[in-house]
Amino acid sequence: EMSETGALTLRSSLADSGTLELNGALEVEHVTTAQGTFIYVAGNADSGISVFRLGATGGLTPVADVFDDANTPLSNVRDLEVYTSNGQTFLAASAQSDDTLTIFSVGVDGGLTVAQTINGGTSTIDNVTGDAFDGIESIQTIEIAGQTFLAVTSVFNNSVSLLQVDPQTGPINGTANNDILLGTDHDDEMD
Repeated sequence: EMSETGALTLRSSLADSGTLELNGALEVEHVTTAQGTFIYVAGNADSGISVFRLGATGGLTPVADVFDDANTPLSNVRDLEVYTSNGQTFLAASAQSDDTLTIFSVGVDGGLTVAQTINGGTSTIDNVTGDAFDGIESIQTIEIAGQTFLAVTSVFNNSVSLLQVDPQTGPINGTANNDILLGTDHDDEMD
């Protein structure tokens, strides 16, 4: 809560435990559904995501945790990004050690269900090949002319990839062009 003078008041604080995925907490996102507001926290060192319900007075109640495994690659999760497509809310998560982008559909109860996993080295979507996500770092949603895109950076590949969200289903499609921009050690510019 912020006062008229801009001073902040602490309402809730949770620390990492054996059940929460908060070790190395790096990124936070939120989603509001018919059942409330939910906070998503990326635990980089835990390689997972913790989900909390935000109470009316600012309290945080643990709802669920998503762990790194073969079906949900979240090793060294770095960034989270929320977007909506065709009325469905999605949460995108970048996993740096897995070189993957995982897309979750967000349930009305705040729960996360894997909708799509894109591995930069083995992906079958158009134009996401090779080491496109080698050291995947950040994700940003971009809305252009009614279309939704995700810009994804790769720290080890010195690149940015642009992925288009399918307006009907929400997961990602490569665009018709080469979607990977590679940088060099020089001052790169695009016109």
